[in-house]
Amino acid sequence: MKYSKMGTTIVLTVLMGLPGAGKSTLCETLASAASENPDLVDFIFIHVCFDTLIPLSLQEKFVEAKKAGVEDTAESWKQARQEVYLNVDELVSCLKTENYDSDVFKFFNVHRNCIGKDSRFVILLDDNFYYRSMRYEYYQLARKHTVGFMQMYIDINYNVAIKQNSNRTQRVPETVIQSMAEKFQPPKPTENRWEDPTFLTQSSDGTDLKGLWDMILLSMSSPVLPVENNEFEKEEARLICSRNVAHQADLYLRSLVGKTIKEDQKTGSKNNKDFAAQVNAARQSVMVSVRKGSLLFPPNIAENIDDTNRESFEKFLREEFKRNL
Repeated sequence: MKYSKMGTTIVLTVLMGLPGAGKSTLCETLASAASENPDLVDFIFIHVCFDTLIPLSLQEKFVEAKKAGVEDTAESWKQARQEVYLNVDELVSCLKTENYDSDVFKFFNVHRNCIGKDSRFVILLDDNFYYRSMRYEYYQLARKHTVGFMQMYIDINYNVAIKQNSNRTQRVPETVIQSMAEKFQPPKPTENRWEDPTFLTQSSDGTDLKGLWDMILLSMSSPVLPVENNEFEKEEARLICSRNVAHQADLYLRSLVGKTIKEDQKTGSKNNKDFAAQVNAARQSVMVSVRKGSLLFPPNIAENIDDTNRESFEKFLREEFKRNL
């Protein structure tokens, strides 16, 4: 199997799945198989293992702090992940400019003497990536540098993850896996164009390596291109939001309706029946804008709602709701 030397020499590959799915094992299998294939001898794998860069002991501290109600927990978690992101950004930039003397290579344990003149780079981003927004930021990074992008999803259920996690040297707490399983947002390439291509497998052992390699080579020959029309990107963000955020917006607005009506009943300042109709009309008006994509959310909440931006999301909706009352 030959690879094309057109396109790009770099592919950002996002691996996702529950803890214990076998993502790191798949990374090792992929690198080992490539070393035995003469057509792939120029490929260099850079394994970005988040559990190494953000140790499980530190992750557990974040979890415990969150349970204890420590306010800056989310911010600390975001900063730890942001450091990894910024280093990946610098890594891609250095690979493109062939600046192999940067300290960023030490950060990812990449040795200069491993890089040849015709090297091709597969950057394996090994994390759970259970929120779609976590994956989308790396798609945007691929767009920024005009390099390849793809996803690998090891789709296993909660019980299998628990069993396989029990065999690990460093085990992830079962409560963390359970919480992650409940929040996990699987890729939807048919709805989100940026999630195509995505390689799906149910096991790190029985993976179709040929199919996986074909997808890597396809991504390398078809890098993500910059968006020429910024209005198109804004419209795409609106549509993504209308699909992925509408349900959560509806749930929150319904709770806001109930709270608003109860507060009014305590004061008795308005006609209950008329005010209830007015409040519900305000909710419906906001939801119509959300579903049509005409309500432009701020960038940090336009793609997905998670623990890091829920407060901003609810504040934005409250303000829109008040404007429609």
